[in-house]
Amino acid sequence: MRLKLHPATLCLCLLVVVIILSWIFDAYGMSVYDSRIGDYLYVQSLLGLDGMRWGLRNVMSNMACFTPLGEGVLMLFAIGLLVHSGLASLCTRSLLARYTKQYYIPFSRKERIALVAALLIAIIYVASLFVIVNFSRGALLSVIGTLQASPLIQGAIFLTSLGLALMGIGYGIAVGRYRRDVEIADGLLYFRHLLVLHLLVSFFASQLFACLEYSRLLIYIPTWMLYLPVLLTLWYYMTRKK
Repeated sequence: MRLKLHPATLCLCLLVVVIILSWIFDAYGMSVYDSRIGDYLYVQSLLGLDGMRWGLRNVMSNMACFTPLGEGVLMLFAIGLLVHSGLASLCTRSLLARYTKQYYIPFSRKERIALVAALLIAIIYVASLFVIVNFSRGALLSVIGTLQASPLIQGAIFLTSLGLALMGIGYGIAVGRYRRDVEIADGLLYFRHLLVLHLLVSFFASQLFACLEYSRLLIYIPTWMLYLPVLLTLWYYMTRKK
């Protein structure tokens, strides 16, 4: 029988390994080279008094500052609305109708109108961003007028999630799915089980990466590494037994 660890358990095990290694390497005076300052830095033990004080003071802020946590929640909200409103199902049916007739189900008049409404919302939203970027004195650009390190790029996840959410809400209202605000809230929480799983894994993952940085076992953490727990969570959610 194949052993399948929960993503949270895996992050917790790695966290314990980091704590133990930081204690061992600190005891032997091990150092790591930091190319940013051109000097060696000694590994800091997480089991020492300073390490324990740091851990207790930052356990909550570590999670609050964990970027993939907020980005993942926003995307799950938006995608939940797309699925709950029926827009995702309509798009799937449209793709199936293009390549096969086996699962073809004709669109109702209300569905066609709602789809047009969702597309109009998307066009207006993208056009609004285009106008703001190009005709508002660079409101969404960097201080030197480029896309690099600009609010547009740094807020891309939020802007994308907002656009998808508006499309889902617009489609749901037009098709008659959404008549009250509580129904939209249900759409936002459509993936509630995945949201809880994401929060759980993010808690342990945020502590893991924060401890790696504090202990200096991994001075520079590439951004893409922060999203590995998110991908692992999605894989676990999709492959787990229902």
